[in-house]
Amino acid sequence: MVNIARHASNASLSHQDLLNIAKIEKERNQQRINNVGRIEKRNAEHALTLQNLHKDLDSFNWNQELVSYRKKAQYQIDSNSFCPSFAIHIPDFNEITKCIACHAFPKCTARDLCRVCRFYVDNGLKNQIIDKNYQPKNEVPENVNLDMMCESALDGIFQFSEFRDGQKDAIKSFVQNNDTLVLKQTEGGKSLCYALASVIATGITVVFSPLKALVDDQVLELIKIGIPCGGLYASTAQPMCYQRKVFQEIACELTRIIITTPEKFKFNVGFRQMLEQIGTSKGIRFVIDEVHCILDQEHFRIFSTAPILLLTATCRMVDAQEIVTRLGIDYQKMSLIRSFGNNSIIYQVQKKKDNKEQFLGDILKIINEIEVGKCIIYCVSIKECENLLTNLQAKVRKEIITMYHSELSAKEKSNALSLWKSGKIQIIVATNAFGIGINEPDV
Repeated sequence: MVNIARHASNASLSHQDLLNIAKIEKERNQQRINNVGRIEKRNAEHALTLQNLHKDLDSFNWNQELVSYRKKAQYQIDSNSFCPSFAIHIPDFNEITKCIACHAFPKCTARDLCRVCRFYVDNGLKNQIIDKNYQPKNEVPENVNLDMMCESALDGIFQFSEFRDGQKDAIKSFVQNNDTLVLKQTEGGKSLCYALASVIATGITVVFSPLKALVDDQVLELIKIGIPCGGLYASTAQPMCYQRKVFQEIACELTRIIITTPEKFKFNVGFRQMLEQIGTSKGIRFVIDEVHCILDQEHFRIFSTAPILLLTATCRMVDAQEIVTRLGIDYQKMSLIRSFGNNSIIYQVQKKKDNKEQFLGDILKIINEIEVGKCIIYCVSIKECENLLTNLQAKVRKEIITMYHSELSAKEKSNALSLWKSGKIQIIVATNAFGIGINEPDV
């Protein structure tokens, strides 16, 4: 660089010129090293992602014979040693008195049944009880129709006195094997549409969610209600023993809902073949939650004979039409249910300050105004997320704030979500890897 400078100027260079040139050259070399480092890091992360995906495909064999796992579950029930995959989410699981029909949830009736098993017995659905030795003491009801089942499940399982607008129509359409698109506002009760349908319909309901955090959150919510389900995603973060338990619960027909990611369905051939087998023998139906997110999934297809429920609060009609076309749905036979009542979301737009301290001050002012409830602060990148968390931790108590983004481990993500939902953490600084569809009323 010095020789080039001398040739260009055709004059001798001063000592200061040489120092400046040396500084520039050093900065450029450092920048080149940084660029090479970033490229190598990106390539290594990409290689690790592919390696993890390959490991996931080669981990648990989902395309096994179901019969032996079903027999094993019955043996564990008979020997009083059955422990479901979701036992960790049920307080004092080992000490509580359990339902005598499913052995998975606490009893809540004088008949020693959980809410779901009581619903099965009261509505003539005894075949959906997993303990084949169980015999109901009361008479099998007659002339129970779909409307009566919907009302019975709403009151007996979900503890609601009436349906919200559009919910019952969506449930009946889906249970009757119609492809159904539901557009309801945020907090409109979209999740209840598939959750209630899952306990009425035979077979299994597969729900696609765009985020791992949302999968975990939905599993927690369903277990809290008392609906047996499992969450699966394309990650080696889920232990083999957990996957084996979920498979066993699917085999013995305890599981009503599988919540998974589109990637799991697309890339895990054995998993897809197992679902196809269940669809042929028992019946299967699909749900796409936050359906607009499926636009990011190229070549995503489900089984053509299975009914599908599409749920969204924000999808534009033009995008909905593209999704329907991609999935091969006959839109002339599809049920469209739209319901937009009063929305509890309040919007306020405030211009972001260019000055860093003023910007931070505005965020702190908003945080200090929150007397009750939780807060999510979204950032456009992981780096901004980390920087903002560091700055805020110097201003607020560290124990009330945490962070969530895609590069955290599965354990760190689960811990952050759990602490935030429980109220032990009030503020979560996150990228868009967090929050879509999270069921939380006080944000």
